[in-house]
Amino acid sequence: MLGEIDLIRRRETPGSYVNGRWVPGQPVDTCIRGSLQPAGGEDLLSLEEGRRIYTTLKLYTRAGLRISDRIVLGQDVYDVVTLMGYGAGPLPHTKALVQAVT
Repeated sequence: MLGEIDLIRRRETPGSYVNGRWVPGQPVDTCIRGSLQPAGGEDLLSLEEGRRIYTTLKLYTRAGLRISDRIVLGQDVYDVVTLMGYGAGPLPHTKALVQAVT
């Protein structure tokens, strides 16, 4: 993809019960490549009204993403809030909207 950079995908592992007590999963960081771009007006309109006030970027990547994932770029952390898969054509990829964690 054009303008790809290295990013970190942070994904929580499933939690489990240990000796009868719930232990939350641990975050696992994986290096992925993707292209980050500013979100446009049409992208922002696709979000719920209360989410439009946060810093929002578009992420294009071939890596697998989930809504519960976080993307780390330097010191900035973003939540994946929408996913749109584009599987047809010569370049299958995913477009995600990511928002800054406050």
